Amino acid sequence: MINVKKIRKELNLTQSELAEKLDVNIRTVQKWESGETKMSGTAVLSIQDLIDELKGVNGSTTITQKNKKGNIHIVGGFSEKELELLRKELELCKKEIALKDLEIELLKKGLKG
Repeated sequence: MINVKKIRKELNLTQSELAEKLDVNIRTVQKWESGETKMSGTAVLSIQDLIDELKGVNGSTTITQKNKKGNIHIVGGFSEKELELLRKELELCKKEIALKDLEIELLKKGLKG
């Protein structure tokens, strides 16, 4: 399972900021972090895109943020090993979601047949 809280903290975001960037309710982020619910496939892809976006255009794993004056400063980052583990975890989540989708389709066909 994706450690949403760790990712959020590495990105130096509050729950509210992460919710806004992923276009979800803050309660959804809280449920992901507590393990009450799992991220949807769309959310997994969105968080992956967010990490890529915050990595920077040059592919650096340093995460930067603009302050009120527009100056950029380093706020944190992922090591290459952490990024690789995160990518693997995201891929596992995608496969798990695909299996659940397949199960749902099979159940639907079973109910129709």
